[in-house]
Amino acid sequence: MKDRTVSTGMGRAVAGTLAATALAWLMSGGRVAAHGNDFEMIFALTQELAKRPGDAGLLLERAEVYRAHGDLEVARRDLEAAIAAQPKFQPARVRLAMVCRDQGRPDEALRWLDEAVAAEPGQPYVRSVRSDVYRRLGRHAEALADLEAIVASKDVEPVPQLYLDRARVQLSMPKPDTNAVVAGLDQGIERMGPVPSLHLMALDLEEGSGQVDAALRRIDGLAKESSRKERWLERRGDLLARIGRVDDARRAWGDAIAALDALPERQRRTVATTELRAAIEAKLAGAKANGKTSAP
Repeated sequence: MKDRTVSTGMGRAVAGTLAATALAWLMSGGRVAAHGNDFEMIFALTQELAKRPGDAGLLLERAEVYRAHGDLEVARRDLEAAIAAQPKFQPARVRLAMVCRDQGRPDEALRWLDEAVAAEPGQPYVRSVRSDVYRRLGRHAEALADLEAIVASKDVEPVPQLYLDRARVQLSMPKPDTNAVVAGLDQGIERMGPVPSLHLMALDLEEGSGQVDAALRRIDGLAKESSRKERWLERRGDLLARIGRVDDARRAWGDAIAALDALPERQRRTVATTELRAAIEAKLAGAKANGKTSAP
């Protein structure tokens, strides 16, 4: 998962400390470089470190600029120096674990993360990074356990990426339970509302596993909530055609054409709309040429 998947509530447990300040900055997905040219920031941070040698926060900031540039070994040295200066400075440990991960040293990354989780077991961000490392090591059950812990946390602001990551880990396990994966995605939808990325993944899984009725219900719900229904209606027709219900597919494609015709002229004349209409009309023509009827 990406850095910004962690809630603002995470920093409250250690508010007022240097660790909390640095951690909140890291959790936000911030980059020092956002405030200016990277090389200027490195120069400024280096000058400040000359005045405050061994300052863990400054070393962390400079390491993050280096890491963002791919200068992993230099970033590593700064992070190791930050930890040496302040051994309990968990943000530096987590960032060092990420550097190790990116250097292809997942076992070393895991050791740093295990220490960070042991020190602060309630930090969802640390668990999210550890879950990614577990996944890279093929330890999918442990990766899933960390993500489940994050989902269960009341201090985490739910975001779609969290549920997508959990679903992908579930699917990577031997004999994945598609129903459980879809249920997990629907859990995210229940918490956050009709998030398109979650619905689309669930729909792909339902279609791929032959859960036609569930897929059709989801498509109908998405079409109902959408101001532009034509693509959902086209997808409904495509699904029905695949299972041999060609007459029903024709009706869905016809409804898609009608939805296109109901659009304002400006929208009807766009290249995307014109191409979509031509594609749907080709499907209708193909179905008529085949002369098939729907399965009972």
